[in-house]
Amino acid sequence: MRVQPAATAGPRGPWIATRTGRYYLFCPSSRDIDIETIAHALSNQCRWSGQAAFYSVAQHSVFVSEHVPPEDALAGLLHDAAEAYVRDVPTPLKHDPAMARFCEVEELGMRVISERFRLPWPLPESVHIADQRACATEWRDILPPVMAAQWVPVAQPFNARITPWPPEEARRRFLARFTDLFPAVPAAAVSA
Repeated sequence: MRVQPAATAGPRGPWIATRTGRYYLFCPSSRDIDIETIAHALSNQCRWSGQAAFYSVAQHSVFVSEHVPPEDALAGLLHDAAEAYVRDVPTPLKHDPAMARFCEVEELGMRVISERFRLPWPLPESVHIADQRACATEWRDILPPVMAAQWVPVAQPFNARITPWPPEEARRRFLARFTDLFPAVPAAAVSA
């Protein structure tokens, strides 16, 4: 049996249903962005295309936020937040010219998220560096040997070791980190 969605396009074009409403893929608004939705989605998404031990995008985001200068920590926490709405695709596929439109949609989402949470755009270089080093740390700590043997990190891993968290713990820690970094507005109000 095939299930047909009730609607796939609205006044602002195609949308996806989220836990708290709708996200318009080609015309997102900062009003569509909700920190609870981001935390839930990222805590349930496994990095490395799901080919390694379960290690969520939310935990990766917390890890990155802990390894940048304090003024860039919120940007570090939210650097992959668009993946809550458009998911991620493996890096080799993402860099294929056929994926250009997908990358535009993802960047549009990050711009709106940056606006919503008052982040600089583009994101600070420290976030990109910490993201690369986090990938190298994941390579060392969570990839199975057969995967690790096929990939060479482009950065030095951090000294900190990664022990994967289950999804609910990743969600809780992501939201706690967000509240620490964005204290002017409680998470519940940011979700409204």
